[in-house]
Amino acid sequence: MKTFALVILILFISKSCQSKIEMVYNNDAIKSKNLEAKPTVEIVKTNMTQTNLAKKETQEKGTVAIYEAMSRGYFIKIVFHNNKLSVAKDRNNTEKGEPIIITASQVSELNKLLQSIKPQSLPDLKSPTEKRLYDGAAHANLTIIQNGETFVGGGFDHGFPPAEIEKLVSKLISIAEKK
Repeated sequence: MKTFALVILILFISKSCQSKIEMVYNNDAIKSKNLEAKPTVEIVKTNMTQTNLAKKETQEKGTVAIYEAMSRGYFIKIVFHNNKLSVAKDRNNTEKGEPIIITASQVSELNKLLQSIKPQSLPDLKSPTEKRLYDGAAHANLTIIQNGETFVGGGFDHGFPPAEIEKLVSKLISIAEKK
Protein backbone atom coordinates (compact mmCIF):
# COMPACT_ATOMS: atom_id res chain seq x y z
CA MET A 1 0.00 0.00 0.00
CA LYS A 2 2.83 2.41 0.88
CA THR A 3 4.56 1.54 -2.37
CA PHE A 4 1.41 2.25 -4.35
CA ALA A 5 0.97 5.68 -2.67
CA LEU A 6 4.65 6.48 -3.30
CA VAL A 7 4.32 5.63 -7.02
CA ILE A 8 1.24 7.83 -7.37
CA LEU A 9 3.01 10.69 -5.56
CA ILE A 10 6.03 10.41 -7.87
CA LEU A 11 3.77 10.42 -10.95
CA PHE A 12 1.91 13.46 -9.64
CA ILE A 13 5.15 15.36 -8.94
CA SER A 14 6.67 14.48 -12.32
CA LYS A 15 3.47 15.55 -14.08
CA SER A 16 3.55 18.95 -12.34
CA CYS A 17 7.19 19.39 -13.39
CA GLN A 18 6.23 18.71 -17.00
CA SER A 19 3.52 21.33 -16.90
CA LYS A 20 6.07 23.88 -15.70
CA ILE A 21 8.38 22.93 -18.52
CA GLU A 22 5.55 23.32 -21.04
CA MET A 23 4.68 26.72 -19.59
CA VAL A 24 8.25 27.90 -20.00
CA TYR A 25 8.29 26.52 -23.54
CA ASN A 26 5.03 28.32 -24.40
CA ASN A 27 6.32 31.54 -22.89
CA ASP A 28 9.46 31.31 -25.06
CA ALA A 29 7.25 30.66 -28.08
CA ILE A 30 5.30 33.84 -27.39
CA LYS A 31 8.51 35.80 -27.09
CA SER A 32 9.91 34.37 -30.31
CA LYS A 33 6.73 35.31 -32.21
CA ASN A 34 6.60 38.77 -30.53
CA LEU A 35 2.94 38.38 -29.60
CA GLU A 36 1.98 41.50 -27.61
CA ALA A 37 5.23 41.57 -25.69
CA LYS A 38 6.45 44.64 -27.50
CA PRO A 39 3.52 47.02 -26.73
CA THR A 40 3.83 46.25 -23.02
CA VAL A 41 7.48 47.27 -23.05
CA GLU A 42 6.66 50.44 -24.99
CA ILE A 43 3.99 51.43 -22.47
CA VAL A 44 6.46 51.08 -19.62
CA LYS A 45 9.03 53.15 -21.48
CA THR A 46 6.42 55.86 -22.17
CA ASN A 47 5.40 56.06 -18.51
CA MET A 48 9.04 56.27 -17.43
CA THR A 49 9.63 59.07 -19.92
CA GLN A 50 6.60 61.01 -18.65
CA THR A 51 7.83 60.61 -15.08
CA ASN A 52 11.28 61.89 -16.04
CA LEU A 53 9.70 64.87 -17.82
CA ALA A 54 7.67 65.68 -14.71
CA LYS A 55 10.80 65.57 -12.57
CA LYS A 56 12.68 67.76 -15.04
CA GLU A 57 9.77 70.23 -15.10
CA THR A 58 9.83 70.40 -11.29
CA GLN A 59 13.57 71.02 -11.32
CA GLU A 60 13.31 73.83 -13.85
CA LYS A 61 10.33 75.65 -12.39
CA GLY A 62 11.47 76.23 -8.85
CA THR A 63 10.84 75.12 -5.33
CA VAL A 64 7.93 72.95 -4.23
CA ALA A 65 6.60 72.84 -0.67
CA ILE A 66 4.37 69.93 0.32
CA TYR A 67 2.63 69.84 3.69
CA GLU A 68 0.81 66.66 4.69
CA ALA A 69 -1.14 65.84 7.82
CA MET A 70 -2.93 62.57 8.46
CA SER A 71 -4.55 60.46 11.12
CA ARG A 72 -7.17 57.72 11.01
CA GLY A 73 -9.99 60.12 10.20
CA TYR A 74 -8.19 63.16 8.85
CA PHE A 75 -6.11 63.89 5.78
CA ILE A 76 -4.86 67.05 4.11
CA LYS A 77 -2.15 67.63 1.54
CA ILE A 78 -1.21 71.21 0.65
CA VAL A 79 1.13 71.79 -2.31
CA PHE A 80 2.68 75.17 -3.11
CA HIS A 81 4.34 75.15 -6.54
CA ASN A 82 4.75 77.74 -9.31
CA ASN A 83 3.00 80.38 -7.19
CA LYS A 84 -0.09 78.15 -7.03
CA LEU A 85 -1.64 76.37 -4.09
CA SER A 86 -3.65 73.17 -4.18
CA VAL A 87 -5.33 71.20 -1.41
CA ALA A 88 -6.25 67.51 -1.44
CA LYS A 89 -8.43 66.10 1.31
CA ASP A 90 -8.90 62.64 -0.18
CA ARG A 91 -6.07 60.31 0.79
CA ASN A 92 -6.94 57.97 -2.10
CA ASN A 93 -6.58 60.69 -4.73
CA THR A 94 -3.81 63.00 -3.58
CA GLU A 95 -2.59 63.94 -7.07
CA LYS A 96 -5.75 65.85 -7.94
CA GLY A 97 -5.79 68.59 -5.39
CA GLU A 98 -8.32 71.39 -5.57
CA PRO A 99 -6.61 74.62 -6.70
CA ILE A 100 -6.96 77.62 -4.41
CA ILE A 101 -6.86 81.19 -5.70
CA ILE A 102 -4.26 83.16 -3.77
CA THR A 103 -3.38 86.83 -3.99
CA ALA A 104 -0.04 88.23 -5.13
CA SER A 105 0.75 89.31 -1.56
CA GLN A 106 0.12 85.77 -0.29
CA VAL A 107 2.37 84.38 -3.03
CA SER A 108 5.19 86.76 -2.17
CA GLU A 109 4.81 86.01 1.55
CA LEU A 110 4.90 82.25 0.94
CA ASN A 111 7.96 82.62 -1.30
CA LYS A 112 9.77 84.69 1.36
CA LEU A 113 8.93 82.17 4.06
CA LEU A 114 10.06 79.32 1.82
CA GLN A 115 13.36 81.06 1.07
CA SER A 116 14.01 81.61 4.78
CA ILE A 117 14.01 77.84 5.42
CA LYS A 118 17.13 75.75 4.93
CA PRO A 119 15.78 72.54 3.36
CA GLN A 120 18.88 70.56 4.39
CA SER A 121 17.91 71.04 8.04
CA LEU A 122 14.39 69.58 7.69
CA PRO A 123 15.26 65.99 8.70
CA ASP A 124 16.99 67.23 11.87
CA LEU A 125 14.12 69.40 13.17
CA LYS A 126 12.64 68.25 16.47
CA SER A 127 8.92 68.31 17.13
CA PRO A 128 7.93 70.43 20.15
CA THR A 129 5.18 67.95 21.11
CA GLU A 130 4.64 64.20 20.78
CA LYS A 131 0.82 64.01 20.68
CA ARG A 132 0.83 62.08 17.40
CA LEU A 133 2.33 59.09 19.20
CA TYR A 134 -0.91 58.44 21.11
CA ASP A 135 -3.45 59.76 18.57
CA GLY A 136 -3.59 63.16 20.29
CA ALA A 137 -2.84 64.94 17.00
CA ALA A 138 -2.53 64.11 13.34
CA HIS A 139 0.96 63.24 12.09
CA ALA A 140 2.29 66.04 9.87
CA ASN A 141 5.32 66.53 7.67
CA LEU A 142 6.84 69.15 5.40
CA THR A 143 8.68 68.19 2.23
CA ILE A 144 10.64 70.66 0.12
CA ILE A 145 11.83 69.88 -3.41
CA GLN A 146 14.53 72.30 -4.52
CA ASN A 147 16.93 72.03 -7.48
CA GLY A 148 15.92 68.42 -8.06
CA GLU A 149 16.65 67.37 -4.48
CA THR A 150 13.94 66.25 -2.08
CA PHE A 151 14.20 67.15 1.59
CA VAL A 152 11.74 65.40 3.90
CA GLY A 153 11.14 66.52 7.46
CA GLY A 154 11.26 64.21 10.45
CA GLY A 155 7.56 64.58 11.28
CA PHE A 156 5.66 66.60 13.88
CA ASP A 157 2.18 67.11 15.29
CA HIS A 158 -0.38 68.86 13.08
CA GLY A 159 -0.82 72.32 14.55
CA PHE A 160 2.48 72.20 16.45
CA PRO A 161 5.34 72.49 13.91
CA PRO A 162 8.96 73.07 14.87
CA ALA A 163 9.80 76.76 15.39
CA GLU A 164 12.05 76.90 12.28
CA ILE A 165 9.15 76.12 9.92
CA GLU A 166 6.22 77.32 12.02
CA LYS A 167 5.49 80.49 10.01
CA LEU A 168 5.43 78.70 6.64
CA VAL A 169 3.32 75.81 7.90
CA SER A 170 0.88 78.13 9.69
CA LYS A 171 0.49 80.29 6.57
CA LEU A 172 -0.12 77.25 4.34
CA ILE A 173 -2.75 75.90 6.74
CA SER A 174 -4.49 79.24 7.19
CA ILE A 175 -4.78 79.79 3.43
CA ALA A 176 -6.05 76.23 2.89
CA GLU A 177 -8.66 76.49 5.65
CA LYS A 178 -10.08 79.81 4.38
CA LYS A 179 -11.31 78.34 1.13
